[in-house]
Amino acid sequence: MIIRFLKKIYHTLPLPLRYHLSSMLWWVSYIIKRLVNTFYPTVTLITPASGSQQSLSFGYIGNIHQGTRFYLSEKLAGKDFNTKNLGRRWAWAASGILRKNHPDCVLILDETPFGRRGCGHGEKSFRLPCWVDMQLDLPGPIDQNANDQLKKTLRKIAENRLASVVSNDPEDFDHFYHNLYRPYIKSRYTGSALIGEYAKLKKQFDRGGLILVKQDSRILSGGLFDIYHNLFRFRVIGVKDNNQSCIQQGVIGALYYYLLIEMKKRGFSSIHLGGTRPFLSNGVTNYKLSWGARLIEKNRNSCLSLILLQDTADLRQFLINNPFIHCKNKHLHCAVFFLRKSDYTGRRRRKIEDGSRCPGAKGTDVTFLE
Repeated sequence: MIIRFLKKIYHTLPLPLRYHLSSMLWWVSYIIKRLVNTFYPTVTLITPASGSQQSLSFGYIGNIHQGTRFYLSEKLAGKDFNTKNLGRRWAWAASGILRKNHPDCVLILDETPFGRRGCGHGEKSFRLPCWVDMQLDLPGPIDQNANDQLKKTLRKIAENRLASVVSNDPEDFDHFYHNLYRPYIKSRYTGSALIGEYAKLKKQFDRGGLILVKQDSRILSGGLFDIYHNLFRFRVIGVKDNNQSCIQQGVIGALYYYLLIEMKKRGFSSIHLGGTRPFLSNGVTNYKLSWGARLIEKNRNSCLSLILLQDTADLRQFLINNPFIHCKNKHLHCAVFFLRKSDYTGRRRRKIEDGSRCPGAKGTDVTFLE
């Protein structure tokens, strides 16, 4: 009855006033929801499925970064994982509840600002960014900066007769969004897929354009770029129907190469490559680093608290195989793990000490697990 009455009053208001009222109510509801999720978050227990090769069970505290939760669940507990919703808890008490009631948890991931306060005696914690941004600098001619990745890409372009076209045609954008971008993201990232809205990407397209990679007359892949605040940005990519044979032919590498050419034509010496996951074992992160990209620091990136609760053989192996970027003293650092000091030798040690393992990081923190 009250809601019906309020709706009736709302529809009697002038249209401009209704618009402002709707906008204000949306922001109020957004702020309330954000506060609730921060101080009274959902607690989830994530465990490997029976028969899974992975055996890491962990607790996740938070509601906001659902794509990140899914990504980390697959990485820690395997493709087939089980989730158990433990309900909402006060943020400052949530980690204690997980420790007490679920002793099989080997670690906790906490979105809330209270995560590190919940770190117990002898437990190690890190601030793990949900995303890290990367930039590729190319001050001189492209052929003078040809690393192994660029040489490999040029060979595949020649072998598979790949070519490119730059487009500002809205019809090409529509084709790119529905036939290249969406199928590629949905198929490649499944539950952790974050698909950009059509209107948002169209706005970026209007500020830049598309690079389309062709083989004869067939469009195989596309990349969206824009120029904003005097920065050349590589936004998103797509491959026709996520066709793996196209990917094997080098169409993603070709996108990077032709984008570098377009960047140079427009007078830029660097390209912002967007966000990627903070694990150096991640395929996209590794691929961008292979082009010579470096980390760039941004204050807006959200972070999770990663709290290591137990010292198990499986957790040790996971940390050794998955070095990651973390926030330390307001800067990005690389965390690398070795079982013992005798493993920290040769080429691996040189790459860490000269900074080439993770360009752009302020430093590398080496931990020996034994």
